[in-house]
Amino acid sequence: MALERNAHVERLSRFQPFNADAAELVHEQADSSESGFETAAFRYVLQVIDDPSVRLVVLTGDAGHGKTHLCAQVLHACDVPPAIVQDMVRNRARGDEVLARTPGRSRPLRIVKDLSDFSVETGADLFERLAADDTAVGIVCANEGRLRRAVGVIEDKELATALIRTLEDGIDNGSCSSVTPAVHVVNLNYQSVVKDEGDGLLEWAVSSWAMDRRRWRSCQRCDAREVCPILRNHVLLADTERGASRRSAIKELFATAERSGTVITIRHALATVAYAVTGGIRCAEVHRRYTRNRADRGWQYRHLFHQALFGDRLTPRQRSEVPTFAALRRLDPGATAIRAVDDLLDPLDGGEKFLPALPIMDGGTPQSRRDAQRESATMHDLFAYLRRRWYFDGSEAVGSFERMGLRAGEDFRAAATGEMSDQRGVHTRDVLIRGLEAVQGVRRSGNPADLLILDPAFANHRSRAAVVGARLSSRNVVVQGQVAHWRRQDRQPTLPAAVDWLSRAAIVRIVAPTGEAAAIPVDLVRFELLHRWATGLSARTEHAAAIRFINGLLASLVPESREEDEIAVLVGGERRTLSIDLGDRIRGEQ
Repeated sequence: MALERNAHVERLSRFQPFNADAAELVHEQADSSESGFETAAFRYVLQVIDDPSVRLVVLTGDAGHGKTHLCAQVLHACDVPPAIVQDMVRNRARGDEVLARTPGRSRPLRIVKDLSDFSVETGADLFERLAADDTAVGIVCANEGRLRRAVGVIEDKELATALIRTLEDGIDNGSCSSVTPAVHVVNLNYQSVVKDEGDGLLEWAVSSWAMDRRRWRSCQRCDAREVCPILRNHVLLADTERGASRRSAIKELFATAERSGTVITIRHALATVAYAVTGGIRCAEVHRRYTRNRADRGWQYRHLFHQALFGDRLTPRQRSEVPTFAALRRLDPGATAIRAVDDLLDPLDGGEKFLPALPIMDGGTPQSRRDAQRESATMHDLFAYLRRRWYFDGSEAVGSFERMGLRAGEDFRAAATGEMSDQRGVHTRDVLIRGLEAVQGVRRSGNPADLLILDPAFANHRSRAAVVGARLSSRNVVVQGQVAHWRRQDRQPTLPAAVDWLSRAAIVRIVAPTGEAAAIPVDLVRFELLHRWATGLSARTEHAAAIRFINGLLASLVPESREEDEIAVLVGGERRTLSIDLGDRIRGEQ
């Protein structure tokens, strides 16, 4: 046998933007012979372009969500020969010619692959021309900023209103076509790489790249296979006994990152998975180390998938190119110390052949500061490695959210997905009410059955006393998922079916006696903060932005003016009543 180079590993390296030959992340430079993942957005677009009432479909969202690739998939579905699809997307998708006909009704199809390729005025003209043709349908790809600028100069005000209102209604109530059936706007920023139901892009990438044994046959013939961490990643993720739990842990980690407020694009998800599967190295690097020292087993552990996912070996600048790494590092199980976990960690348990350096267990003490620092660094690396490995190997002794440093993760997931029992729902609501009060600086003993909202004109968390602007029964507070909130508004949201949907937010809906309602969207981070504030956390400076946001929404529930003889105040957490007596005398009551 000899040293072998795996073409699959070389291709995965081209998904990593910090490599000089990165190309697979940009559709126009990618290998068109590789089949891709079919998103819900692709199926939705394919359905609506065949509808005779539809004239314009706008795909918006951040760069990297796969808008250009989706257009290429649509052309494939319209029976355009694969050999010319790439040329069409690169050079002809400018909205001025019919590129194909839709699969069902054979409607003429025009595509604008990127509105940013044109001036604002030309983009506005493209919208008007595409919307005016009732015999054809057009697909326009645009980021939200360019879309709003182009719409701002459209002369057809009815069309401009339809585009902007449809975009904003998608954000407010999950609609893709709320104004006119002729215009559909699909906001791909709501697209997730992990879905609530079924397998999403993340599972497809891990399965296709790490589990398909046909892609790894050449590795079995390689002399360096016994010391190769890339092949070890394939073995770990494709393992029949623990592979499923490891892949499930990766899915949970990415889903938690998205629920924490991070938008993970398709481009960034593929880059992260490619880096994790390869460990950030190539076959040539493995061969070089193998040739230098065939017995060395001390360098491979850094390249195992459960370490590479957190980007330790990347520089801050490299990690900034793929923001997913920063999101995953905030959830790093290796940085969370849990006694029940750490007591079970054993480097020799699990049969892993690639381990970090072990501390010297001879009972001696370090003889110098350098020795102490070296020993401390060794222990730190070992525990970070073991905690991560333990998380991915699927032990149930401690919940996965807690291992990521989150105490309220299970409650958030139940609230966001609508899978919460009545008893659990009441408990979660009461905790959030106490958290909302704590945001305002209110700390009350016991478990009161009401929510106090301070008058923003007299509220100051540094003072002992504050004026109560509104007092609401806990029954006026409802915690529900985003889709349930949209449906509560008598809407039928189409966005969850138009994209790969993950329930990423819970809505705290508060109704005032006047009928005014405030809907407070909380992602996993805000939900966690409210839980911790309810139990005594006081960190106002660090989370000042979240506090201002929540207080602003609560202030909308306080009446602008009231004609009352009694004023409720809080003094040291105790509620008191001030009344105006004859002669404008103020009397206080407990």
